[in-house]
Amino acid sequence: MLSLTQNQRLGITVSMPMGWALASSSYQSNPLLHPFMVEGQFLVTGNLVLKGKMNLFSNDGETVQAAGYGCNYLAQSWFTSISLGWLEGPAHLRVRYVDSAIIGNRTIAETPILFGIGFNKFSGSILEFDNVDIPRKIDNFITYLIAGTEYKFGGIDINLQTQIHPKFIQLNLTISRLFF
Repeated sequence: MLSLTQNQRLGITVSMPMGWALASSSYQSNPLLHPFMVEGQFLVTGNLVLKGKMNLFSNDGETVQAAGYGCNYLAQSWFTSISLGWLEGPAHLRVRYVDSAIIGNRTIAETPILFGIGFNKFSGSILEFDNVDIPRKIDNFITYLIAGTEYKFGGIDINLQTQIHPKFIQLNLTISRLFF
């Protein structure tokens, strides 16, 4: 989480989420879910942050686009996050989602600890793909736990966060820099 202030209202982050499926299935995917997601954050008031994120990556010649926008509410020892987003591609997949989280921030033995819970509601469709074993529409809701820490080095914030769900684990490394 960027440490935006009244004097430094704009921040840019670069993150790389990696995820692993825990459920046994015959389909195994590359653990890189959204390589190098870029996010901008702007402090509007003392505790309200607007944010937008996007990425574009290619896998074996097929392009996937992901984007979203949202806001954070900042308090002294916790913050909330709400995001709306979409993922499109390769050619057949369209997903829309709403993600929200409540995250606490404590310091234990001079180490910042992040912990919380997140909720994600997503709806997707698979287009132009004729296979009776694959559903045309996907609609689901998941809840996940959040744990992590953050470090600051010379004006750069490094955040390591894990999202844990019974069917997957996602590790997210984020590097952030504040501007004016």
